Amino acid sequence: MKLIPLFLVLSLFCGLSLIAQDHSDLAVLSETAEGISPEREVEAYLHDDLTHHLDRRRAALSKLKTRSDVAEWQKSRRDYLTRQIGGLPEHGVISARVTGNLDGDGYRVENLLIEG
Repeated sequence: MKLIPLFLVLSLFCGLSLIAQDHSDLAVLSETAEGISPEREVEAYLHDDLTHHLDRRRAALSKLKTRSDVAEWQKSRRDYLTRQIGGLPEHGVISARVTGNLDGDGYRVENLLIEG
């Protein structure tokens, strides 16, 4: 009979000691060598990546001297973008039908059904 109250007292003591512990040292990530906090690491990475790409773009643009250089660069960028999105859709017959409308003061909204 005396074991149950002793067990309850020990359980309560252990539970209170866990609650009273300082949990501030449980951080998984720490500052980087550059002094960037974990909360700002992704932002810093994206900023550095953007800066890198903008520098590359500026360098490429600075090499354009003639109209033909510009046209060639535009075509290469257009071709690259087209490849990245998987190409453009085939041209075909597109039919559109107005399924409803809403007239406002100086404007009109039409609901369209487009089939292609």
